[in-house]
Amino acid sequence: KRLGQFLLNRVEQMSAGASLQNSRSQIEGDLGPFATHFFATICLGQMMGESVHVERYRQALNRLEKYISSNQKRDGSWGSDAWAPLLATACGWVALRAANFAGISVSGSSEKAGDYLIRNMPQIGRAWGSGSWYHRLYGTAAGLRVLYAQGRDDDKKAKTALGDILALVESNNRAFGGAGGEEYLTFHYMTEMLMQKGGQEWVRWYPTVRDKLIKVQNRDGSWTGHHCITSRTFSTACALMTLSAPHRFLPISQA
Repeated sequence: KRLGQFLLNRVEQMSAGASLQNSRSQIEGDLGPFATHFFATICLGQMMGESVHVERYRQALNRLEKYISSNQKRDGSWGSDAWAPLLATACGWVALRAANFAGISVSGSSEKAGDYLIRNMPQIGRAWGSGSWYHRLYGTAAGLRVLYAQGRDDDKKAKTALGDILALVESNNRAFGGAGGEEYLTFHYMTEMLMQKGGQEWVRWYPTVRDKLIKVQNRDGSWTGHHCITSRTFSTACALMTLSAPHRFLPISQA
């Protein structure tokens, strides 16, 4: 209840073009200036059904939707000011869908965002190789999340990408011991996606990710981001959503 009130107050006090925070956060630095709007939309869209103040939530979501949609680029992305443009666009895509599922009319194009993600989806490969492996990992996962939501999980590109990601997380602990906040968010998106799909991919994915996440948990219960988004709060929240997904404490987004 208090979290909902806090977010509603921030949205209601937001001036045109303003952040929901008083100063630029680390998450905005990595996922772009609209990151807080994306996550606030997802959160409020899920909380609306638990409140008697539905109209206040609806007004806040309408305001967020207008802001997010008006800042979508012509190519469907929100990533021009982000260090991780594909992951940023995936967050925008999920936010618009969350608003729509909450009954909000969406003027932005989830289809364009999805096309942008799929078009720019990197070929991760089954070997880590050199360079920014984490860019390839969460860029591939972002495109995969869209392909699955569009019912294209039998698409050759989707099958190849999923096989590559499964091989990478199973091969060693590199994605976990060196994870930043982006990887923790990727684990959440992949878990949500595969839990809805079920089958052998889910059986391979969840026990592996669960056990490896637990192994890198800090003694105080938190998880550390080792690069880019180093926030323990953000990393821990994403890790907890990943680990608790099978218990369905929170609603998962529709496929």
